[in-house]
Amino acid sequence: MSIPTGQKALLLPSKQGEFVVDTVDVPNPDAGEVLVRIEAASLSHLELLMQRTGIYITSYPAILGLDAAGVVVAVGDEVENVSLGDRVLFVANFNLANRFAAQQQYAVMKANLTSKIPPNITFDEAATLPCNLTTAVNGLYSSVAFVAGGIQRGGANLTPFWKEGGRGKYAAQPIVILGGSSSVGQYAIQLARISGFSPIITTASPKNADFVTSFGATHVLDRNLSREVLIAKIREITSQPVHLVYDAVSFPETQNVAYDILAPGGTLIVVPTYS
Repeated sequence: MSIPTGQKALLLPSKQGEFVVDTVDVPNPDAGEVLVRIEAASLSHLELLMQRTGIYITSYPAILGLDAAGVVVAVGDEVENVSLGDRVLFVANFNLANRFAAQQQYAVMKANLTSKIPPNITFDEAATLPCNLTTAVNGLYSSVAFVAGGIQRGGANLTPFWKEGGRGKYAAQPIVILGGSSSVGQYAIQLARISGFSPIITTASPKNADFVTSFGATHVLDRNLSREVLIAKIREITSQPVHLVYDAVSFPETQNVAYDILAPGGTLIVVPTYS
């Protein structure tokens, strides 16, 4: 498999500068690492915040990029879990060095932190998985959820569906997911379905109603409804107290609605938007 010595990368040349495309060297994998030809990479709110403020960046020019998917094209010593030609996804460690960042054609990654991509998932789809799915999982099932910068926040600490007794455990319990068509909201809906929650009430644009229903939402409410109307419609859907709200949008107005929906002692999961 032919590997070039140079590659294109999306560079941030200076603090609060503008992104530019330039040529950089292709890195070589060390022991325990693999070199991945990047086929798809995402651009997150965190990276946009870093571009605007310089937070978390220690040197320039900087290459950013968290979520990535691609093909293993070189393997370092002591690698056993993946092989040449494997399709993989991963969360890039761009904060360690540019060679680990996702916004370039080739990136190095620790082999034990890569996952093989199932054949029914495209590279574009796979590149949406790592941070978005991890955020949804941590919010619902972790007692401590790790977010950017090492800051720790508490999760809902539900029994995970992959543990004994976890699948379907929360049957007949309502959940409200604000922003069901967002990247994190889509995964939160699917996880809630596996955990048995019902009804699964979400907000989305009417054009995305069928989309979020296909993931498991039982009721889709227009995200543009007024606070009062939205709350009233939720109470029409379920007379049970809502003890869990996942706010995948996390704007001040959605958080205010979430607090009004929550029963006393309930849990509100908020996703940082870095706005």
